Amino acid sequence: MPEDIGKISKVWNTLKRAMFCNGYIYNHVGIVNLMWRFTNQRNLHRLAITIFATSFITLSQILKQKNNLQKMITSPEWNNTKWSKDVAGKKLTSTFLHLQFEFLA
Repeated sequence: MPEDIGKISKVWNTLKRAMFCNGYIYNHVGIVNLMWRFTNQRNLHRLAITIFATSFITLSQILKQKNNLQKMITSPEWNNTKWSKDVAGKKLTSTFLHLQFEFLA
């Protein structure tokens, strides 16, 4: 049944954005370290039985840490990184700033 929920376009698009954010952060050690400072050493993802369940858990963690993630991407530390200036980093910033996950909160 959760897989059926994922077929709803708004849900699927939200999950894709959450997984992009998660992947981008965890593919860069410097961003992970920055995130940990702003989230009090919290991770955004945990493994679950299925990849689909992992996606929802990650989305839930992003929502829980939303304020801290917004503080991170508006911080001088973030603005001074090379990641804040590349296309994917700008997409991450835009996603966290524009609260595109609100309708699932």
